[in-house]
Amino acid sequence: MRNVKSVCSSNQDIISYLLSNIIENILICLPLRDAVRTSILSSNWRYKWVTLPQLVFDTWIRQEFSENPLSAKHVLRTTIYQVLLHHKGPILKFVMSNPDVKSFCDINQWILFLSNNDILDFTLQIWTDEPHKLPSHFYSFLQLRYLELWSCVFKPPPTFKGFSRLVSLDLNSVVLEAELFGSFISSCPLLEQLKLLTCTEFECLEIDAPNLKLLWFFGTLKTICFKNIPLLAIVLLGLGDTAENAEEPMEGETSNLIKFMAVGNVLKMLPITLNHLKSLDLGDVCFEKVDEISCALCFIGSSPNLQELRISVDTRANALMKPSVKFSQAQDYSDFSLNQLQVVKMQYISGVEPELEFIKYLLANSTVLEMMSIQPFKRNVTDRGLKMLEELTQFPRASARAEIEYL
Repeated sequence: MRNVKSVCSSNQDIISYLLSNIIENILICLPLRDAVRTSILSSNWRYKWVTLPQLVFDTWIRQEFSENPLSAKHVLRTTIYQVLLHHKGPILKFVMSNPDVKSFCDINQWILFLSNNDILDFTLQIWTDEPHKLPSHFYSFLQLRYLELWSCVFKPPPTFKGFSRLVSLDLNSVVLEAELFGSFISSCPLLEQLKLLTCTEFECLEIDAPNLKLLWFFGTLKTICFKNIPLLAIVLLGLGDTAENAEEPMEGETSNLIKFMAVGNVLKMLPITLNHLKSLDLGDVCFEKVDEISCALCFIGSSPNLQELRISVDTRANALMKPSVKFSQAQDYSDFSLNQLQVVKMQYISGVEPELEFIKYLLANSTVLEMMSIQPFKRNVTDRGLKMLEELTQFPRASARAEIEYL
């Protein structure tokens, strides 16, 4: 206490006398540019930044030199080399996210420098005309837990045994050896999150990951094979050959999983029960197609602990056409368990009979339902359809707490 009082009474700054680990945490919270600038505060601060375990190079240089992009590229390259040259101690996290990085030679030099560290978190977001082939020393980052790559060629050497500690893998526009990717995933036993966006086309995507909780795939594939994924809770699947719709789904956006599943032979139940699935989002479901209704029921019936269900109806369907299928023809759904379902959101309803039967069924069988939210697609809702939707508020409800919200 005497020392603290002495510092305060002499009008010196308190921050400089904090414990070194506290100062380090403060510097980590600053942009790297500002952390380096603390070196001019005083002689005591001159070298405090050089031991930072996290180095993040993002777009701040481009923002500062927006009027002169050529200067931004030069300053970025020079800054990175100077920071790496003066840095002392371990580097645990390295982030390079800047569209001005174009030199493959520089990237390889930075990775070579980092290979002497036990990197835990590595991000390389670059925008190049040709994907950058990662150098062999990149695969020596055996302590990696978080990896994000953009516009790279990921082809490990034959001696590579995988990243045994990897928890999260995010690949965007990455060239892969599709036929060997499944074996790579199986060599990452701790993997919990896997994102593959507009990467190499897959003939068959095989996933063997006992700790996987989230899978987000956008791209081209013919088949997908799940093996040993007991903890999988979130799946975002979109099929396409461009990155146009590969952004993370926002409110009102969904993947086309149902249409993908409806192409093959539709099962009443999935081969495995999705015991950990609590939230299910099905997009572009056409209730005038029996296969798509059956697929939706298949997922619902295979998810006994489902708590939240959101269904977005395919607005391209002609709601004025007389439905060719009844909801009851799609599946025998009498034995489905809905005793955990609490929230249902139905978007872009047109009022066709299969839609209404589906809503009736959910209301009558969801014993703990709290909210049924119905949003009509106003351009497709006829006078009769609107009247039927309004009548839903009078339908029997298995849950005394269930409320119907008509938007």
